[in-house]
Amino acid sequence: MIGAALPVEQLREETDAGIPVLGPTSDLVTLARSQGADTIFLTGGVTASAEDMKELGWELEQHRINLVIAPSLTDISQDRMRVRPVGGLPLIHVDHPRWAQAGRISKRAFDMVGSATLIAMLSPILLFIAARVWIFDRGPLMFRQPRVGRNGETFDCLKFRTMVTDAEDRLAALQEESGNVLLFKMKDDPRITKPGKWLRRFSLDELPQLFNVLRGDMSLVGPRPQVQREVDLYEGGMSRRLLVRPGMTGLWQVSGRSDLTAEEAMRLDVYYVDNWSMVQDLSILARTITAVASSRGAY
Repeated sequence: MIGAALPVEQLREETDAGIPVLGPTSDLVTLARSQGADTIFLTGGVTASAEDMKELGWELEQHRINLVIAPSLTDISQDRMRVRPVGGLPLIHVDHPRWAQAGRISKRAFDMVGSATLIAMLSPILLFIAARVWIFDRGPLMFRQPRVGRNGETFDCLKFRTMVTDAEDRLAALQEESGNVLLFKMKDDPRITKPGKWLRRFSLDELPQLFNVLRGDMSLVGPRPQVQREVDLYEGGMSRRLLVRPGMTGLWQVSGRSDLTAEEAMRLDVYYVDNWSMVQDLSILARTITAVASSRGAY
Protein backbone atom coordinates (compact mmCIF):
# COMPACT_ATOMS: atom_id res chain seq x y z
CA MET A 1 0.00 0.00 0.00
CA ILE A 2 1.71 3.19 -1.22
CA GLY A 3 -0.73 5.75 0.11
CA ALA A 4 -4.27 7.08 0.20
CA ALA A 5 -6.24 9.93 -1.35
CA LEU A 6 -9.00 11.73 0.55
CA PRO A 7 -11.59 14.41 -0.28
CA VAL A 8 -10.20 17.95 0.05
CA GLU A 9 -12.16 18.68 3.23
CA GLN A 10 -10.72 15.55 4.92
CA LEU A 11 -7.04 15.98 3.99
CA ARG A 12 -4.48 15.21 6.69
CA GLU A 13 -1.02 13.65 6.94
CA GLU A 14 -2.19 10.06 7.33
CA THR A 15 -5.33 7.96 7.72
CA ASP A 16 -6.54 6.44 10.98
CA ALA A 17 -4.79 3.22 9.89
CA GLY A 18 -1.47 5.04 9.55
CA ILE A 19 -1.43 5.13 5.73
CA PRO A 20 0.19 8.32 4.35
CA VAL A 21 -2.19 10.66 2.52
CA LEU A 22 -0.78 11.63 -0.89
CA GLY A 23 -3.37 14.20 -1.90
CA PRO A 24 -7.03 14.82 -2.80
CA THR A 25 -9.24 12.33 -4.64
CA SER A 26 -9.73 14.91 -7.39
CA ASP A 27 -6.10 14.22 -8.43
CA LEU A 28 -6.44 10.44 -8.11
CA VAL A 29 -5.03 9.47 -11.51
CA THR A 30 -2.16 11.99 -11.32
CA LEU A 31 -1.21 10.74 -7.86
CA ALA A 32 -1.29 7.12 -9.00
CA ARG A 33 0.95 7.82 -11.98
CA SER A 34 3.44 9.88 -9.97
CA GLN A 35 3.78 7.05 -7.43
CA GLY A 36 4.02 4.31 -10.05
CA ALA A 37 0.94 2.56 -8.65
CA ASP A 38 -0.49 -0.36 -10.62
CA THR A 39 -3.81 -0.63 -8.76
CA ILE A 40 -6.29 1.79 -7.22
CA PHE A 41 -8.74 0.65 -4.54
CA LEU A 42 -11.92 2.70 -4.34
CA THR A 43 -14.12 2.83 -1.24
CA GLY A 44 -17.57 4.36 -0.95
CA GLY A 45 -18.08 8.03 -1.76
CA VAL A 46 -14.93 8.61 -3.84
CA THR A 47 -16.87 9.43 -7.01
CA ALA A 48 -20.06 11.46 -7.18
CA SER A 49 -21.97 9.30 -9.69
CA ALA A 50 -21.94 6.13 -11.76
CA GLU A 51 -20.92 8.22 -14.79
CA ASP A 52 -17.90 9.60 -12.91
CA MET A 53 -16.94 6.06 -11.95
CA LYS A 54 -17.14 4.93 -15.56
CA GLU A 55 -14.98 7.82 -16.77
CA LEU A 56 -12.43 7.15 -14.03
CA GLY A 57 -12.22 3.54 -15.17
CA TRP A 58 -11.61 4.63 -18.77
CA GLU A 59 -8.84 7.03 -17.71
CA LEU A 60 -7.12 4.40 -15.58
CA GLU A 61 -7.37 1.95 -18.47
CA GLN A 62 -5.33 4.31 -20.67
CA HIS A 63 -2.51 4.25 -18.12
CA ARG A 64 -2.79 0.47 -17.47
CA ILE A 65 -3.78 1.01 -13.85
CA ASN A 66 -6.12 -1.58 -12.36
CA LEU A 67 -9.34 -0.49 -10.67
CA VAL A 68 -10.66 -2.38 -7.63
CA ILE A 69 -13.88 -1.29 -5.94
CA ALA A 70 -14.32 -2.18 -2.26
CA PRO A 71 -17.99 -2.64 -1.25
CA SER A 72 -19.12 -1.83 2.28
CA LEU A 73 -19.13 -5.51 3.26
CA THR A 74 -16.93 -7.07 5.93
CA ASP A 75 -16.53 -10.60 7.30
CA ILE A 76 -18.37 -12.19 4.36
CA SER A 77 -16.63 -15.15 2.74
CA GLN A 78 -16.03 -15.11 -1.01
CA ASP A 79 -18.22 -18.14 -1.75
CA ARG A 80 -21.28 -16.30 -0.38
CA MET A 81 -20.93 -13.37 -2.80
CA ARG A 82 -21.85 -13.30 -6.48
CA VAL A 83 -21.89 -10.37 -8.90
CA ARG A 84 -25.11 -10.11 -10.91
CA PRO A 85 -25.65 -7.33 -13.47
CA VAL A 86 -29.18 -5.90 -13.24
CA GLY A 87 -30.23 -3.05 -15.50
CA GLY A 88 -26.62 -2.33 -16.35
CA LEU A 89 -25.61 -2.15 -12.67
CA PRO A 90 -23.23 -4.76 -11.20
CA LEU A 91 -24.95 -5.87 -8.00
CA ILE A 92 -23.43 -8.10 -5.31
CA HIS A 93 -25.75 -10.89 -4.19
CA VAL A 94 -24.99 -12.24 -0.69
CA ASP A 95 -26.25 -15.79 -0.11
CA HIS A 96 -27.80 -16.89 3.18
CA PRO A 97 -25.47 -18.71 5.60
CA ARG A 98 -25.26 -22.40 4.73
CA TRP A 99 -26.04 -23.58 8.26
CA ALA A 100 -29.61 -22.38 7.65
CA GLN A 101 -29.98 -24.80 4.75
CA ALA A 102 -29.41 -28.52 4.19
CA GLY A 103 -25.88 -28.12 5.55
CA ARG A 104 -27.28 -28.39 9.08
CA ILE A 105 -28.27 -32.03 8.44
CA SER A 106 -24.86 -33.01 7.05
CA LYS A 107 -23.11 -31.23 9.94
CA ARG A 108 -25.18 -33.14 12.51
CA ALA A 109 -24.49 -36.47 10.78
CA PHE A 110 -20.77 -35.69 10.76
CA ASP A 111 -20.90 -34.81 14.47
CA MET A 112 -22.62 -38.07 15.41
CA VAL A 113 -20.25 -40.30 13.45
CA GLY A 114 -17.18 -38.29 14.46
CA SER A 115 -17.95 -38.13 18.18
CA ALA A 116 -18.85 -41.84 18.41
CA THR A 117 -15.65 -42.80 16.60
CA LEU A 118 -13.48 -40.57 18.78
CA ILE A 119 -15.06 -41.86 22.01
CA ALA A 120 -14.25 -45.43 20.97
CA MET A 121 -10.69 -44.55 19.91
CA LEU A 122 -9.89 -42.41 22.96
CA SER A 123 -11.55 -44.57 25.63
CA PRO A 124 -8.19 -45.72 27.13
CA ILE A 125 -7.07 -42.09 27.44
CA LEU A 126 -10.41 -41.09 28.98
CA LEU A 127 -10.07 -43.84 31.60
CA PHE A 128 -6.47 -42.85 32.39
CA ILE A 129 -7.39 -39.18 32.86
CA ALA A 130 -10.37 -40.09 35.05
CA ALA A 131 -8.12 -42.18 37.29
CA ARG A 132 -5.51 -39.39 37.47
CA VAL A 133 -8.10 -36.79 38.50
CA TRP A 134 -9.59 -39.04 41.19
CA ILE A 135 -6.26 -40.15 42.67
CA PHE A 136 -5.10 -36.54 43.18
CA ASP A 137 -7.74 -35.49 45.75
CA ARG A 138 -10.47 -38.18 45.65
CA GLY A 139 -12.91 -35.53 44.42
CA PRO A 140 -15.51 -35.69 41.62
CA LEU A 141 -14.23 -36.76 38.20
CA MET A 142 -16.44 -34.45 36.17
CA PHE A 143 -17.26 -30.79 36.33
CA ARG A 144 -20.76 -30.03 35.06
CA GLN A 145 -21.55 -26.43 34.33
CA PRO A 146 -24.73 -24.98 32.79
CA ARG A 147 -23.87 -23.40 29.44
CA VAL A 148 -26.00 -21.62 26.87
CA GLY A 149 -26.40 -23.51 23.60
CA ARG A 150 -28.31 -23.10 20.36
CA ASN A 151 -31.36 -20.83 20.53
CA GLY A 152 -30.43 -19.87 24.09
CA GLU A 153 -31.21 -23.31 25.54
CA THR A 154 -29.16 -24.34 28.59
CA PHE A 155 -27.34 -27.67 28.91
CA ASP A 156 -24.77 -29.26 31.22
CA CYS A 157 -21.33 -28.93 29.62
CA LEU A 158 -18.99 -31.74 30.67
CA LYS A 159 -15.32 -31.42 31.55
CA PHE A 160 -12.80 -33.36 33.54
CA ARG A 161 -12.42 -31.47 36.82
CA THR A 162 -9.24 -29.38 36.75
CA MET A 163 -9.91 -27.16 39.76
CA VAL A 164 -10.27 -27.54 43.50
CA THR A 165 -13.66 -28.72 44.72
CA ASP A 166 -14.71 -25.24 45.97
CA ALA A 167 -13.72 -23.47 42.74
CA GLU A 168 -17.20 -22.03 42.08
CA ASP A 169 -17.37 -20.55 45.59
CA ARG A 170 -14.09 -18.69 44.96
CA LEU A 171 -15.08 -17.52 41.47
CA ALA A 172 -16.94 -14.34 42.44
CA ALA A 173 -13.94 -12.90 44.30
CA LEU A 174 -11.59 -13.64 41.40
CA GLN A 175 -13.99 -12.05 38.90
CA GLU A 176 -14.19 -8.92 41.00
CA GLU A 177 -10.39 -8.68 40.96
CA SER A 178 -10.24 -9.08 37.17
CA GLY A 179 -13.36 -7.05 36.36
CA ASN A 180 -16.52 -8.50 34.82
CA VAL A 181 -15.33 -9.35 31.33
CA LEU A 182 -17.07 -11.15 28.49
CA LEU A 183 -14.59 -14.04 28.44
CA PHE A 184 -13.30 -14.56 31.97
CA LYS A 185 -10.00 -16.45 32.09
CA MET A 186 -6.97 -16.05 34.33
CA LYS A 187 -3.49 -16.94 33.18
CA ASP A 188 -2.47 -18.10 36.68
CA ASP A 189 -5.75 -19.24 38.23
CA PRO A 190 -5.03 -20.34 41.84
CA ARG A 191 -7.96 -22.78 41.75
CA ILE A 192 -6.35 -25.11 39.18
CA THR A 193 -4.97 -28.39 40.51
CA LYS A 194 -1.62 -29.91 39.55
CA PRO A 195 -3.07 -32.48 37.10
CA GLY A 196 -5.50 -29.79 35.97
CA LYS A 197 -2.67 -27.62 34.63
CA TRP A 198 -1.47 -30.47 32.43
CA LEU A 199 -4.99 -31.27 31.21
CA ARG A 200 -5.70 -27.64 30.37
CA ARG A 201 -2.41 -27.15 28.60
CA PHE A 202 -3.42 -29.71 25.97
CA SER A 203 -7.21 -29.18 26.30
CA LEU A 204 -7.65 -32.79 27.45
CA ASP A 205 -10.11 -31.65 30.12
CA GLU A 206 -12.63 -31.01 27.34
CA LEU A 207 -12.67 -34.56 25.93
CA PRO A 208 -15.88 -35.47 27.84
CA GLN A 209 -17.66 -32.95 25.63
CA LEU A 210 -17.61 -35.66 22.97
CA PHE A 211 -20.62 -37.03 24.87
CA ASN A 212 -22.26 -33.59 24.62
CA VAL A 213 -21.71 -33.74 20.86
CA LEU A 214 -23.12 -37.25 20.59
CA ARG A 215 -26.17 -36.20 22.61
CA GLY A 216 -26.80 -33.19 20.39
CA ASP A 217 -25.99 -30.40 22.85
CA MET A 218 -22.83 -29.44 21.01
CA SER A 219 -20.98 -29.82 17.72
CA LEU A 220 -17.38 -30.80 17.04
CA VAL A 221 -16.80 -27.31 15.59
CA GLY A 222 -18.59 -24.11 16.53
CA PRO A 223 -18.51 -21.12 18.89
CA ARG A 224 -17.48 -22.12 22.40
CA PRO A 225 -20.46 -22.41 24.80
CA GLN A 226 -20.66 -19.61 27.34
CA VAL A 227 -22.30 -19.21 30.72
CA GLN A 228 -25.43 -17.11 31.12
CA ARG A 229 -23.63 -14.16 32.74
CA GLU A 230 -21.45 -13.83 29.61
CA VAL A 231 -24.43 -14.13 27.26
CA ASP A 232 -26.16 -11.36 29.22
CA LEU A 233 -23.31 -9.03 28.15
CA TYR A 234 -23.88 -9.62 24.42
CA GLU A 235 -24.24 -6.55 22.23
CA GLY A 236 -25.19 -6.14 18.59
CA GLY A 237 -24.48 -9.19 16.45
CA MET A 238 -22.91 -11.25 19.26
CA SER A 239 -26.21 -13.09 19.74
CA ARG A 240 -25.70 -14.73 16.32
CA ARG A 241 -23.42 -17.18 18.13
CA LEU A 242 -26.60 -18.76 19.50
CA LEU A 243 -27.96 -19.63 16.04
CA VAL A 244 -25.79 -22.77 15.88
CA ARG A 245 -24.73 -25.50 18.28
CA PRO A 246 -21.65 -24.55 20.33
CA GLY A 247 -18.49 -26.48 19.51
CA MET A 248 -15.62 -28.29 21.18
CA THR A 249 -13.27 -26.24 19.02
CA GLY A 250 -13.79 -23.20 16.86
CA LEU A 251 -12.25 -20.53 14.69
CA TRP A 252 -10.88 -18.44 17.55
CA GLN A 253 -9.43 -21.49 19.29
CA VAL A 254 -7.17 -22.11 16.30
CA SER A 255 -6.43 -18.39 15.87
CA GLY A 256 -4.80 -17.65 19.21
CA ARG A 257 -6.96 -19.34 21.86
CA SER A 258 -6.92 -17.42 25.16
CA ASP A 259 -4.35 -14.90 23.85
CA LEU A 260 -7.12 -13.19 21.85
CA THR A 261 -9.20 -10.37 23.29
CA ALA A 262 -12.89 -10.97 23.94
CA GLU A 263 -13.79 -8.71 21.01
CA GLU A 264 -11.50 -10.60 18.61
CA ALA A 265 -12.87 -13.96 19.73
CA MET A 266 -16.46 -12.77 19.30
CA ARG A 267 -15.78 -11.40 15.82
CA LEU A 268 -14.28 -14.73 14.73
CA ASP A 269 -17.24 -16.65 16.17
CA VAL A 270 -19.76 -14.48 14.32
CA TYR A 271 -17.70 -14.83 11.13
CA TYR A 272 -17.82 -18.62 11.53
CA VAL A 273 -21.60 -18.61 11.96
CA ASP A 274 -22.18 -16.39 8.94
CA ASN A 275 -19.75 -18.24 6.66
CA TRP A 276 -20.04 -21.87 7.76
CA SER A 277 -19.01 -24.65 5.38
CA MET A 278 -18.03 -28.28 5.87
CA VAL A 279 -14.65 -27.53 4.31
CA GLN A 280 -14.07 -24.85 6.95
CA ASP A 281 -15.01 -27.31 9.71
CA LEU A 282 -12.49 -29.86 8.43
CA SER A 283 -9.84 -27.14 8.23
CA ILE A 284 -10.51 -26.04 11.82
CA LEU A 285 -10.34 -29.63 13.08
CA ALA A 286 -6.98 -30.10 11.36
CA ARG A 287 -5.65 -26.82 12.77
CA THR A 288 -6.92 -27.77 16.23
CA ILE A 289 -4.45 -30.65 16.38
CA THR A 290 -1.57 -28.22 15.75
CA ALA A 291 -2.93 -25.63 18.20
CA VAL A 292 -3.37 -28.19 20.98
CA ALA A 293 0.05 -29.78 20.38
CA SER A 294 1.77 -26.39 20.58
CA SER A 295 -0.30 -25.41 23.68
CA ARG A 296 0.05 -21.77 22.56
CA GLY A 297 -2.50 -19.54 24.26
CA ALA A 298 -3.74 -22.33 26.54
CA TYR A 299 -4.47 -21.60 30.21
